[in-house]
Amino acid sequence: MKQPLMTEAHQNPQPWALQLERRQAVTLLAEAGQRWLRVDGGRVWITARDGGPDSEDIWLDAGHTLALPAGSAWVLEASIDAQLSLLQAAPAAFRRAAAPSSSRSALRGWWSRWSWGSPSLLGV
Repeated sequence: MKQPLMTEAHQNPQPWALQLERRQAVTLLAEAGQRWLRVDGGRVWITARDGGPDSEDIWLDAGHTLALPAGSAWVLEASIDAQLSLLQAAPAAFRRAAAPSSSRSALRGWWSRWSWGSPSLLGV
């Protein structure tokens, strides 16, 4: 039995995963950040949606990844059943700051900020 293309986001354990049946086409709308399309199985054709007459056709086989620039929309179609992953970078607000030089200094910094003796928590 085939998996549905998409389920409700809160029910799908992998919302970035797409399953396309042979000759099924989808449009990936433009997003603000860069994304990557990875073909986990099968083969897909992809082209820029608003690329005009100079837009090139790209064929991706299992194991291939294509960087999709920020602000670009794409049309893709599976030539055979295909499994895809659509990946994107985390928003800047979620990116971690540079890691401290050692885990001990990280723990010490965390403890000093969150311990009950911290002046900011005591309102001092």
